[in-house]
Amino acid sequence: MANLQHRLAALWFADIVGFSQLSHEDEGAALEVVQLFQGIARDTVNRYGGHVVKFVGDGALAEFHSTEAAVRAACRLRNFFAEQTKDNGFGEQDLHIGVHIGEIATTPDGDVYGDGVNATARIMNQAEPGQILTSNDVWNQLRQRKEFQFEELGERDLRGAGQHVLHCVDIEDETSAEWPEVGEEPPASKLGTLYAELKRRRVFRVAAGYAVVAWLVTQIADVTVPALFLPAWITRAVIVFAMLGFPIAIAIAWAYDITREGLKRTPPRGAAETLEVRFPLLQRLAAGLLIAAVLAGGWVGWNRWSLGPPTISASTVAILPFNVRGGKTLDYLSDGMASLIAKKMGGVEEYQSADANAVLKFVQRIGAESTDPRSGQVVAEQFGAGIFVLGDIVEAGDLLHIGVSIYESGKQDPVAQITVQGNIANLTVLVDQLVGLMLAAQFGESKTRSRSLAAMTTDSLDALKAYLDGEREFRAGQFDRAAEAFQHAVSIDRRFALAHYRLGMAASWIPNYGVLEQAIEDAVENSDRLSPPDRTLVDALYALKTNQPDKVRTLVRPYLETHPKDVDALYIYGEALFLYNGLRGRPVTEAKEFFERVVELDPDLVNVVAKRLIAIAATEQDFTTVDSLLSRVDPNTVLAFQWGAVRAFAVGSRQEQARVLGELREAADAPLLGTVYRLAGYSPGTRGAEQAARLLLDPERPPYYHRFGRMFLFTISLQRGRWEAAGAHADSLKLIDPARAARAYEFEGLYAATPFLVVPENELRAIRDDIIQWDPAQVTDWTEGAQPLGFHPLYRQYLIGLLSVRLDDKPSISRAINELRRWEADSADIKNLGLHLAQRLEAHMARTEGRAGEALAALSEPPPELPSGEVDNSPVLSQPYELLVRTELFHELGQIEEAKAWYEVLSEGVNWFNHPLAPIAHLRLAQMHDQVQETQEAAYHYSRFVEYWNECDDRLQPLVDNAKERLNELTSS
Repeated sequence: MANLQHRLAALWFADIVGFSQLSHEDEGAALEVVQLFQGIARDTVNRYGGHVVKFVGDGALAEFHSTEAAVRAACRLRNFFAEQTKDNGFGEQDLHIGVHIGEIATTPDGDVYGDGVNATARIMNQAEPGQILTSNDVWNQLRQRKEFQFEELGERDLRGAGQHVLHCVDIEDETSAEWPEVGEEPPASKLGTLYAELKRRRVFRVAAGYAVVAWLVTQIADVTVPALFLPAWITRAVIVFAMLGFPIAIAIAWAYDITREGLKRTPPRGAAETLEVRFPLLQRLAAGLLIAAVLAGGWVGWNRWSLGPPTISASTVAILPFNVRGGKTLDYLSDGMASLIAKKMGGVEEYQSADANAVLKFVQRIGAESTDPRSGQVVAEQFGAGIFVLGDIVEAGDLLHIGVSIYESGKQDPVAQITVQGNIANLTVLVDQLVGLMLAAQFGESKTRSRSLAAMTTDSLDALKAYLDGEREFRAGQFDRAAEAFQHAVSIDRRFALAHYRLGMAASWIPNYGVLEQAIEDAVENSDRLSPPDRTLVDALYALKTNQPDKVRTLVRPYLETHPKDVDALYIYGEALFLYNGLRGRPVTEAKEFFERVVELDPDLVNVVAKRLIAIAATEQDFTTVDSLLSRVDPNTVLAFQWGAVRAFAVGSRQEQARVLGELREAADAPLLGTVYRLAGYSPGTRGAEQAARLLLDPERPPYYHRFGRMFLFTISLQRGRWEAAGAHADSLKLIDPARAARAYEFEGLYAATPFLVVPENELRAIRDDIIQWDPAQVTDWTEGAQPLGFHPLYRQYLIGLLSVRLDDKPSISRAINELRRWEADSADIKNLGLHLAQRLEAHMARTEGRAGEALAALSEPPPELPSGEVDNSPVLSQPYELLVRTELFHELGQIEEAKAWYEVLSEGVNWFNHPLAPIAHLRLAQMHDQVQETQEAAYHYSRFVEYWNECDDRLQPLVDNAKERLNELTSS
């Protein structure tokens, strides 16, 4: 919410009638009609002082500062579009338009969202061909104006936007719809005064000044770029920038004046002159030079994919790719040698090595065909390295001559030059000798250091070559091939810890979680053969995959302070924030910065990281960014398919949604399941998730997917306050396959106990009795081909205790706690989980007895380490109930800011099991903002709550009625 600005605005949605039929009959004509519509809409909206927010398929959303302007623009658009389509041979095409005044939320990029937008779209959907419909608020503002003719159509139920009285509007005299622009003159007069207007607006003066500034900037670049050892393309970039900036400067000069009060719009000719004080020419030129320099610097920085100028560290070393002269068989050593030396030097206490892959990617990006001191200086500055190393490899018969030159940043001559030579079969020994001599040149000889260097890689040349092949494929974004090469390396040398670690990273990008977990376990087992930095990252990756986010933070946060451009570290930390922030009361959006850095350092990883960045943008309802990211990934991937569906149901037209549903109906099982998951989490309040989930119930799909469909329909029903419908889905889930009915009991028992649902006592007892009679010993695992993990008996006992807490049945609570504490099990995982669940029940009982502080402390204890797959798929282990109770406890104890932060996380409802909690979180936030008279925020959250529960069960309707009443009071005031 912090990134959104809320305000009231006059809006209209316009849509072409019958566009789907036209597209079906003549796709080319349909495209031309859309282009014609967009051109007319853009001109019309500008004419009436508004702006087009966005075009959505064959529709448009526009915003105006005046209700009158919005209605006049709508009338003119409808009439002119019909005329133009007829004149252009497409037949007279109609629009239907909805006009409304409502609250909107504006994102930093100018897009708008909110209830006002939703209501406007729903009003448009009610319009007949050629009709313009308005809400009652529009009618109230214009009903006294005689030129506007309104016809009341009565109250309509706008799905998802409540009840609205609608009116059909028209303008009595069509010519009165015209809205002359300020200062508009006949065309002949305009032509006659163009020169005077250019002169009045000082366009000629700015053009001359810009030419002088551009010349000065290019001269400065021509002198300084070579002196600073910068690449020659920077000079060319400055020249291109200066040329591109000229029309921009002219446009700005026409529209604005620079005054001592800042940049102000130039008044139209004939208006009172208000900008009396102007900067003299010299000040204008200085300002222009400054702006040009800043923009040029930004442009160059963007081309370098820079994260900002890093501080130069005397202990950081950047290893550039080696220049290789010899047979093609040695080409792999160009990047491979740089990668090896970087790894080895990074493991020395006195050094920290710049990320080898990031360095090599950057060198490739700036187009350095061969490395020299000038390109080395550029790389050193980019990565904050006080030292950079250039190297050469020469093949002479069976011998390799390997030489390096060590440079200190800012100096043209090397501070040391070292050469080793030997047979290629002894490559690993040669590398260790070379690095040892490099370190001796800097710090003096150290046998201990040399021995530790040798242990970091492998004694096997074949294993080393396979590892370097893997690194090359990794940099090329071929993660499957990289994983194969790393697996080959570790098959040759099982103690090759570095190859195990890189195999784990490649598997995480694919992703292949089975390979990832095994590789990381092997890397941890052999971590004595890793450098300290790599050992830190291996431990962090292991902590990430074993659900220990706090340990990830402890390991990686200090590491990033000294290695701010390490791609692996940025990715691991971003993953920890994305996956676990919801359990820490923090927004997942905190992960965005780290994923963006990954892409900035390695643009080829956008296809991998995009799934996280798109999810974050969708969480923020920033679908402009979603569109931008989708344009950068392969459109044929499952990723593009699934997020395209989310976008369609969030902001797309009805035609687009119908098309997506058709595609989902024909989709394979796994992509459909992933799409349902994303729709349920990132397109809340729409029907898309429910419609897609029902497709999983198709008789032709396997029962495995039927179970998922019912589970999703259960949580989606609860998200809309429909407990009875959710219960029906739980009953159906039990019937699909009784041997795999465990999740049905877990879902039903867990959510029945939540305090905000009004479940009668007799129904609670019936649910508890069903769980008591359920025999989890007969359960087979719910996933295909997997064995049950043995947790279900514990879940059963916990649910019995939880429902007993809701029923205030203290003897049953005590029995459940004692059973969990005394649980006999061979598995440490099961034993630890039993103790943890017992602690949860004790906390819930403490809360019912008024010991809120004790309950909060107990629920804040971290859960035991458990298999990640079980945590992700179990509603009990994902802790939605505990998250809500913790948040309520913060509120009860007066820790308001903590409570707000947790309610904000729950209101996102992104996690599958948190879907049902989103509405009540919005209600609590609305009440908290209302108490401190934060009207806009309160109204927003009340409206979201009403949107979710507008069709809830009768027993929950009083909550909705109260929210609606308060929302009306806030909006009317």
